[in-house]
This record gives sequence, structure tokens and C-alpha cells, in this order.
Amino acid sequence: MSKDNKEPVNLKSIEQRLQDTNVFLQSTFEPEIYIDSLLSEQCDYSIEKGIEAFDIDPILQCLNVIKSRIDNQFIAYKRSVEQLQEQCVHEEETHISTVTNARTKFNKALEEFKQTENGVSELSTDIMQAGERLQDLTVEANRGRQASMIIDMFTKFNKDNNFDPRKYTEEYPDIDFVTRIKKLKTLCKELQNPQTTLGIANTEKFYSYIENEYMKKFSTAMTEKNINEMKDYAELLYYLNGGDKCVKEYLKSNAFLYDEIDIRQDEQLAETDQEIDNKVCKINNQCLQAFLKKILNQIQKEKREIEKVFVQKDIVVAKYVQKIFKLRIANFYSVYVYKGYDEDPDFFWKYLFKCYDAYDQITNSFVKSLTSFGINGAFLSDLVERVFEEDKTSNYSETEINYIASVFKQNQDSYNANKKSIKIDNVSKLNMDGFSKIIEPTTIKNVCDQLSFALIRAQSLTLPDSFDYVISKLFTSLTQWLDYVLLDCCERMVYLTQKQPNHPDKSIPFLSSYLTLLDNICKSISLIQVMFEKNLTPCFKYSVQKLNEYNKQFKNKIQSIQSTLSTSVENLCNWLLNCIEKLMNYKNEFKFKDEKDETWVLNPRATSIGIDICKYLNNTIKIVNSKLTGLNKKNFLIRIAHGFHDLFIRTIKKLKITPISGGFIFMYDVSAICDTVRALKFPAVVRPMFENLSLLFKIFCTPKDQVILIANAILGDGGFKYVDPNDLFKCRTDFSKDMKIDLI
Repeated sequence: MSKDNKEPVNLKSIEQRLQDTNVFLQSTFEPEIYIDSLLSEQCDYSIEKGIEAFDIDPILQCLNVIKSRIDNQFIAYKRSVEQLQEQCVHEEETHISTVTNARTKFNKALEEFKQTENGVSELSTDIMQAGERLQDLTVEANRGRQASMIIDMFTKFNKDNNFDPRKYTEEYPDIDFVTRIKKLKTLCKELQNPQTTLGIANTEKFYSYIENEYMKKFSTAMTEKNINEMKDYAELLYYLNGGDKCVKEYLKSNAFLYDEIDIRQDEQLAETDQEIDNKVCKINNQCLQAFLKKILNQIQKEKREIEKVFVQKDIVVAKYVQKIFKLRIANFYSVYVYKGYDEDPDFFWKYLFKCYDAYDQITNSFVKSLTSFGINGAFLSDLVERVFEEDKTSNYSETEINYIASVFKQNQDSYNANKKSIKIDNVSKLNMDGFSKIIEPTTIKNVCDQLSFALIRAQSLTLPDSFDYVISKLFTSLTQWLDYVLLDCCERMVYLTQKQPNHPDKSIPFLSSYLTLLDNICKSISLIQVMFEKNLTPCFKYSVQKLNEYNKQFKNKIQSIQSTLSTSVENLCNWLLNCIEKLMNYKNEFKFKDEKDETWVLNPRATSIGIDICKYLNNTIKIVNSKLTGLNKKNFLIRIAHGFHDLFIRTIKKLKITPISGGFIFMYDVSAICDTVRALKFPAVVRPMFENLSLLFKIFCTPKDQVILIANAILGDGGFKYVDPNDLFKCRTDFSKDMKIDLI
């Protein structure tokens, strides 16, 4: 059959066959592209010339060959996988067998190990028990040997009628030797048989002999500064009799403790003149610091020497420190504190400051340093208390009470002298400058500081039994002083504000002095309250009931002072308002013949009275702003503002104002007053009152036939909050009974 007569090629079947052979390909098979590439490689035909124009058989043969190769490769892969699977199964079986054998061997070895461990443990226990028994046997044997030696020694002593202790002394004694002698002496105390009398007597002689001999050799070694020999005999004496005599001899021979030249130098140091600042509680005296530093260095040095010699080194160091306190520190303290007792007029207050300074420095620096050496803190505290024992029991408490009483008395006397010098009871002759300074915060602070220091000192230097008594006395001095000085001063201020004449021209100096004094008293009260809270409260942290009692008494005193002070401030405000009222002497300034008078046009300014009022307000408030601060200033300005506003309204209600002509003159005065209040920056709470005053002129600048309408409009906008417009209608010269509005 020719090519022209061949059947058409079925492309879908070819595509399916090609896809079946594309099992291992990763990309998508595109039959048209593949066939076209085959045609281009094997013949000159292309798919573009028509699908029936070429023979498909060569291509199918090629594809069959490829498929055959792929099938063979797949069979080879399958065979390899099967072999690998067989090998894995074999390896798994071999591995399981190996692991099972290993586990069996391990369990067997573990069992054998446990058995061995139990055996070793039992063996170890047996060895330890045997060792303990052997040790017990050794101890018992040693005890037996020691007992035998003690009995032999006593037997010899009991038979020796010509006893010579030198025969029994060892050339190189050791601890066992002196221990036997000590035990023998103890044993002799239990013996009561008459046949042992000689042995007991000889034992006492021998004990005394070797004790004295060792002490002599220790003393000789100490003189020669032979540390090794001192250590040997100190150790023997320690095991013989506790070493007390040895320690006493060591301390007795210590050069530093009894060095008279050095002690005299310390006394000269203690007597060194040094200024004491009574404005601080801790004066930190340099001489005392230098002395304590010297003592501390000496203790450190001696501690190193003691550790080289004595077995009971801690006890010896403690006894040495005890001697230091008794012989050196107590002596220095006595000279330091009581210097000037007979000739210094300021001795008593200096005594208090020095006493606390010494207690503070010794306790807080010296004792803390010694504690770091390993010395017991309670033991050191007891030594400190012994140094200050006489002062705490006899001298300090009454001295403190009397000193604080004298501080308050001195301030009170100064206050009374100042009252007399400024003639505080004579209003016309009052010295304004002295009046403003009669209470000074700096002076009050000094008084508070002294009481504060006293309370701090009392917590350290007062015995527990007398602490409440001392604090009670100090508190009583405080409350009495508050009455005699601060309360009295406030009462004088009340008196002066009541009796002060209402002269605006002469009022400014008194106002300035009063406000200065008011500010000083407020600051002083604050200082006293801070002092009380800071220093008295800690004194009763373990007694809430007592603290509450003192708090109640103190608050009552302060409230009494503040109440009296408030009364004087009210009087002052009333007095200032009286001065303003005297200036506000309006008569006919707003009254004219008729409404058409053009004075307000020709002379558009406030009246002379309005100008004087504004000037006085300006001068007064400037003084207030310069003298007062905070709430004191705010409250004072609010009082003045309310009083002035009420005074102005009361004054206006008494006047007659001609509508239009007089109303505009009134407006000038009101505007001047409002501008002054605004410029002086009164508290915001009172400014609306004065802003509302500016609405009043409309009542007087409006024709009669329109005034009710205008007043209702103002009322509807929230005006007339501080005044009844019906009362102001009556001030109009054209008032009639029908001029009335409903305020509801």
C-alpha cells in the first residue's frame, strides 16, 4: 500500500502510549512538541505540513525500544529493592540476637555487682566497727595507763615523808603530765581515808610548786620576750589551772595599759580646746576620734600577740579589751566630758553634747570595729554601758531637763524683753519694725533643734526606768513655751487688730508688719510640727498609748494657737474693710439735676473716691502678695474680696444715682474697681463677683421705660448672682413702685 492510501494516524492512542512510558519523568509530557522534535531529527517532515504527511511506524519502533529499556530498568530496580529488604530482615534478626545476648550478660553482671557491693558494704561496716572497738580499746588503754600513772604518783607521794617536789618534776613536761597532776588534785578532794593524808598534802605541795615554777618561767619568758617559751608555759598552765593567773600576769605586765606617760598625753588630748557647734547633734570631736583610732590600733596589735601565745585567745582578748575600757577609755572620757566643770559657764550644755558625742562614736564606730574582730557584741555593749553608767544613773537626766528648760526660758525672756521694747501694749506707740520681728523662724528653729537633739540624746543616754520621766519633762517644757510665747503673741495680735485706728493713710505700715509676723508664726508652727513628728514619735514606737496621749496634747496646743491666729486675721480683715469704708465716703457723686447732665461726657473718668479706693486696694494687695504665700495668701485674699464686695454693695444701696448722667459716672468707678481686681490677680473663685458688678451700671444707664426690660434680660443671662436688682432700683432718682422684677 502506497503512502497516499494509508489510514489516518490516531494521535490520541499515540499520546496515551507515550504517557504510559513516561512513568519516571518529572515534567508533563507534551506530545505535539515531542513528535515535532522527532520529525525534525529523523526526516524533513514537520507537523506543520500536515499530520497525514509522514509515516508513524519508525517512531513507534523507537518508542517500543525505549519502553523495553524502561521495563528492564524497572525490573532491575525491583530486584535491588527485594535484595535490600532481605538484607534488612537478616540484619534485624542478627541485631536482636546480639542485643538480647548483651542484655542477658549485663543483667548477670549487675546481679554479681550487687552481690559484691553488699559484700563490700558489710566488710566496710565490719571494718568500721572493728576500728571503733579498737579506738575504744585504745582510749580505755590510755585511760588505764593514765590512771595507773596517777595511782603510782599518788602512792609515791603518800610514802614520801621527806617530800621534795623537784624529784618528781619532768625536765620537758607536756600536756599529759600537767593533766595527770590536775586529775590527781581533783582525786584528792574525794579521798577521806586517814592513810592518804600524806599523799594529799604532798599533792597540794607539788601542784603549788609546778604552778609557781611555770608562772616564773612564763614571767621570765615574757620579760625576755621569748614568744615560743611563753606559748609553751601558757599552754601548760591552761591545762593545769585554766591559765587565769597566767592571763592576769600578762595583762598586769602590759606596758600600754599602765603607761603613765601615755595616759597623761591622752588626758592632754582630752583637754584640748575645740569649738563645739550646738547647731548639730553629732559634733564628731576630732580629739576623741584620734584617741579611739589609737586604741583600736593597739587592740589589733595586741590581739596578734595574744593569738601567738594563748590557747584561750578569745578570752584573753576580751579581758584585754575590758582592761582597755576600764583603764584608758573611761579615764579619757571622764577628762573629755567634765573639762571646765568648775570654771566654764557653758559647761552643762557642752557636757550634754560631749556625752552624746562620746557615746555615739564609741558605740557606732569603735564597737562595730571590735565586733568585726570576733569579740561578742553583747559583751562590748556592756562595757560601753559601764563607761556611761554614772552619767546615766546620776548626771545626765536632770542636766538635760534643766538645759532644755533654760533654752525655752531664755527664748521666753527674750520675747518678753522685745515686747516691752516695741511697746506692744500701746497701739499708738507700737514699733512696727520690731513688731514684725518679735517671732523669728530662725530663732524658733534653733529652739526646736535643741529640743530635737535632746530627744535624740535621751534615747541613748537615759535608763529605761527614767525614760518616760525625762520625755515627759521635755514635753512639758515645750507646751509651756508654746503658751508663753506663740499663743501669747497671737493674743497680742488679736488685741492690736481690735484696737488699731481706722486711718487708711497710716494703715499700710501696720499691715506690712502684721503680715510679716503672721508669715513668721505660720512658718514657726510648721517647724514645731515637723520637729514633733520627726523626733518625739520614735521615742514611743513601742508604746502607742503614750504616743497618742502626747499627740493629743500637742495638737490641742497647736489648734489653740491657730484658732487665736485666725481670730486676729479676721480682725485684720475687718479693720482693712473699715479703712476702705472710710475711703468709700460717697455722697452725691452720682446725683445730678437731670439725666441730660453731660459731666460724664466732659470728664469721662472715675471719681476721686473711686481712684482712692483702687489706689488703696493696690497698695494693700501688693503687700499681701509680698508677705504671704500659698494657702495663707489665697485665704486672706478671698476674705478681703468677699468683705470688699459686700461693703461696696451695702454702700451703693445707700446712695441716690441719677439715671444716665450719674449712671455713667458710677460705671467709671465700677470699671476702675474691676480693672484693679483683675490686675491684682485675685483668686479665680472671687473674680466672678466683681465681673458681675460691671452689669450694675446698666440699671443706672438705662431710661426708666427700658430698665425693667434690660434687667430681665440680664437676669435671664445669669446676671445678678450676688445682688438683688430690686434693691438697686430704689437707688435711682426716678424710682417708682412699679420698678420691680420677679427673681424666680
